[in-house]
Amino acid sequence: MRDISFSKHYLTVAVIASLLFGSDLFSKGLEEHLPKIMGDSLPTKITADLREPVYSDGVLSTDKGGVIYGSNLRIQAMRIRYVRHFDCAEPESYVDAEGLLIVEYGPYMFIGSRLHYDFASSYGIIYNGRMGFLPWFFGGNRIELLPDGTFRVNEAFVTTSEREPPEWGIYADEVTVDPDKNLVARAVNLRLSDQKLIWLPTLKSNLNAIFDSPIKYRFRWGGKQGPRLGFTYEVFDWEGWKTYVRFDYRVTRGPGGGVETFYNSKDGRTIFHSTNYLSRDSAIIKPHEKARFRFEGMYQKAFENNKTNILVTYDKISDRDVPGNYYDRDFEFDTSERTQLLVRHQEEEWISHFYCRLRVNSFQTVKEELPTFSVNFKPYELWKTGILFTNYASVAFLDFKYSKHIRHYHNYQSTRFEYSPLFYRPFGLGVVTVTPKAGGYTICYGSSPQHSSRWVTVGILGLEAQTQLYRFYKSFKHVIEPYVSYNYYSYPLTNPSKHYIFDISDGWARLSELEFGFRNNIFFKKASGEVKRFIAFDLYSYAFFDQHTMLQNIPKAYSRFVFSTLPSLRHTIDFVWNIEHDQVDQFNFRTDFTLNENFAVAAEYRHRDAYCWRKVDPANFFLDVYHTERRLLHSTLSDRRDTLLVHFFYRFHPNWACEFTSRQGWNRRTQPYYGEYELNFFTTIQTAWHVVISLQHQEDENRAAVFLNVGLNRPDKLRTGTTCSYFE
Repeated sequence: MRDISFSKHYLTVAVIASLLFGSDLFSKGLEEHLPKIMGDSLPTKITADLREPVYSDGVLSTDKGGVIYGSNLRIQAMRIRYVRHFDCAEPESYVDAEGLLIVEYGPYMFIGSRLHYDFASSYGIIYNGRMGFLPWFFGGNRIELLPDGTFRVNEAFVTTSEREPPEWGIYADEVTVDPDKNLVARAVNLRLSDQKLIWLPTLKSNLNAIFDSPIKYRFRWGGKQGPRLGFTYEVFDWEGWKTYVRFDYRVTRGPGGGVETFYNSKDGRTIFHSTNYLSRDSAIIKPHEKARFRFEGMYQKAFENNKTNILVTYDKISDRDVPGNYYDRDFEFDTSERTQLLVRHQEEEWISHFYCRLRVNSFQTVKEELPTFSVNFKPYELWKTGILFTNYASVAFLDFKYSKHIRHYHNYQSTRFEYSPLFYRPFGLGVVTVTPKAGGYTICYGSSPQHSSRWVTVGILGLEAQTQLYRFYKSFKHVIEPYVSYNYYSYPLTNPSKHYIFDISDGWARLSELEFGFRNNIFFKKASGEVKRFIAFDLYSYAFFDQHTMLQNIPKAYSRFVFSTLPSLRHTIDFVWNIEHDQVDQFNFRTDFTLNENFAVAAEYRHRDAYCWRKVDPANFFLDVYHTERRLLHSTLSDRRDTLLVHFFYRFHPNWACEFTSRQGWNRRTQPYYGEYELNFFTTIQTAWHVVISLQHQEDENRAAVFLNVGLNRPDKLRTGTTCSYFE
């Protein structure tokens, strides 16, 4: 094999000249023949490594195989013909290659039947070219290699099929791919065998995006809405933008379609997502409807100074059942979101919020904020006394609107101004830290049920004390933190029945409470030096005082116990004992076991008795002291129930996995037993086709669904096997 290189280095040129033209070249002078050999427009270096080459009249050829290297180019073939002519009016330097042809062009590798490449213009053509970018295969009638590293494919196709011709493919008249792997296709259509399914005038994407499953099919059987089939197709992926088109057809209802768009800026400061869906369908509760829809979106922006953030969300739905009826794994039709605008600005001394919320769905009960402005000031020390002062203020116009389905209740609205100062001073008394505090809340409502303005003023006094004790036991450390906290809230200036209640922040009443308990933590230090918490245990309770007796009662005792019997096995127990009624008030037992990435299981049992009230904040007791226990017991706040939750994942083959989730409930006062479960099987066919078979049993219907995605995002990659956050 002979190695022949063309270079602007004299020594290399001399060797080439001696091989091609004989040693007499040197007697005629190297500089005289250098322009004939090199040409002014040729690349810096071209190397020919051919087997048994033949040279004749400026043409170097072989049919025994060889390789030619150029700038950002490598050509390998059985038959190679390399031509260099400089004696004619237009100098030539090109190569023709065929037979077991392989072309490496920048980051891409092609095969084809024949290649013609012109080194002078850095332009080439591969005929019947093909390229692999697993799991995808690209090809076309002609692939043009352009000087800037871009390639253009004429009569192009993209498929995951290894057959010729492919069973399916995405076809285009022309496809262009630049060195950054950005793809632009024109006159695009999706074909199954010889049938055209979708046509698009243009498509922009990035080759790296093909790992995101751009094509998804699904079929669902069962449920009250009947069988449904459909597909999702990625039509745009460019500079952080992604757009998907979705089409569905319900056999008993009709067609439906939607567009889903995502944007994520390169710096991560701007995020946008929108879902727009319309279908010819009717809700179960409204069988005479002709169409159902959902228009949902989210915009989030963080400015470069990191001081200002904007969040905008909107969600318009034709009826409340749309999210549940149309939810699939590949279409995030979650529960209804808020329609709101939030602007947050932070300075060194204060943080402010501008918040606006609207009701756009008449079937929802919503507290509209039109708008709310609030500011929270940084705590600062008063005259070097050690006393810290913080204050918060807000002003809003609130409009509480009930759902149109709720009868005999009237909407109400009012301006609302709130100001909350707080003073506190920590003291160190040996190993104990004591913090007294004093403050209050002042709220002014512009309107009330009596059609007049109302002032609500509440004074606050409090005292907190805590310490920390610890002891070492070889590799273990036991830390005990006893604590006590007393809070007194005075009678509000206006009784809660005399002003509007928009949310929990308006529910003030006289309260005198004492929280006391102790936390236990046991830490374990491994031989490697790593420290982990082995056991966490918190035991605490609340005592309530009234104005007549020193101690009214200690109604309940609370505890939380978290421990691990194995590194992969964790248990959590929440236990509340109702002292007044001598029974279990609340009991949660949860176990999480993750063996490895192939097996994980979680189970949780929950119990609530009739005296466990449904509250947003379980530690807020204004509701408990304002209403009688009898009244709460006969309201919807009484939430007696038992629930069992199970989540199981097992990968029994590299390409096969199953997942099971279940929710069972019973012992509710006015509701019967309910049970729901979902069983999913995941598999991969021919590397790129990912299939999910889903069986779903809900309270009022059964469903069977099949989802088919194309790409490298395997379902098992989306599920790492851990279940620790499933029920959180």
